[in-house]
Amino acid sequence: MLYSFQFSNEELQKIPLLVCLLGENYRQEPVIRSNGMPYYQWLYVKKGQGEFVENGIRHIVNEGQTFFIPPDIPHSYRQMSEEWIIHVIGFTGVLCGQLMDTIKMKDPGVYLVKDRELFPRSIHRMISLKERCDEDVQRYLSKEGYSFLMDMAVNVQIMEKG
Repeated sequence: MLYSFQFSNEELQKIPLLVCLLGENYRQEPVIRSNGMPYYQWLYVKKGQGEFVENGIRHIVNEGQTFFIPPDIPHSYRQMSEEWIIHVIGFTGVLCGQLMDTIKMKDPGVYLVKDRELFPRSIHRMISLKERCDEDVQRYLSKEGYSFLMDMAVNVQIMEKG
């Protein structure tokens, strides 16, 4: 399942970190984005193997690994195994750029996560919040998104480029 969110100008000004994309157990089709996306993306490979290309650099992404894509970075990704299942979170907001600089997460690439359950656990929690359909869901998702980024900051290690 994949959810995307639209925001009012008021929300964009009021909430400094907004979750704009959530996906859990998503069968990922091939993606080519020559202009990138306007928000940050973290993707986690739950099952299978894929290829991620950013700025002409090709990466192989295996089960249990993540890849990170900052806004406006040309990229593509596709499955290399029979089945490729991912979890994904996309986020934006007035605080994002500064936050990502502060926690030293600004380069696209493939990352290992020390706690392999961190990403699936966080996505599952956020999807559960979304499905409750509470009118203040975006504020709760923002809290979870911030917590997710803080946990990722201390749990990831970048893989070698290429």
